[in-house]
Amino acid sequence: MAFIDTQLYIHQMISVKNFIMAADIMKSFSILRYQEESKTLSLVSRDPKLLEVYSVEFMVDNSQLGFLVSDREKNLLVYMYQPEARESYGGTRLLRRADFNVGAHINAFWRTPCRGIMDGSNKKNLAWENKHITWFGKYGLALLLSWTGGGAGSRLPLRCLS
Repeated sequence: MAFIDTQLYIHQMISVKNFIMAADIMKSFSILRYQEESKTLSLVSRDPKLLEVYSVEFMVDNSQLGFLVSDREKNLLVYMYQPEARESYGGTRLLRRADFNVGAHINAFWRTPCRGIMDGSNKKNLAWENKHITWFGKYGLALLLSWTGGGAGSRLPLRCLS
């Protein structure tokens, strides 16, 4: 068991391996790391701006880990932890890399691994390997109850073609 005093009002916490994403209702979100050897929680990085967070989720793209956040202004925000970037102040600040106004409050996220065609020799399968699709729900109780006036959508990281 470990303890950390974040001085926040955390309403959602999710984890991937030893990383924990903690969402605050008024002060955005933070990334924590659990160290099993010493049984400690430590703050890795946080969003420096105030944000009324509705829901959070990790975004997996091969070896990169991003962070999806929905807020009160009906935005879907994508953050990255990039300690080598000057504007992140050595990694203490998370960097906003994209934002979308979806026109509705998103109150639920869930991740599923990408599945390609079962043919192992297909090169297209390699593009989907080690990626996750992040689904989100608007209004109501996400996808299962979407017919009661809600909606659902998805977010999938794709390679940038230059």
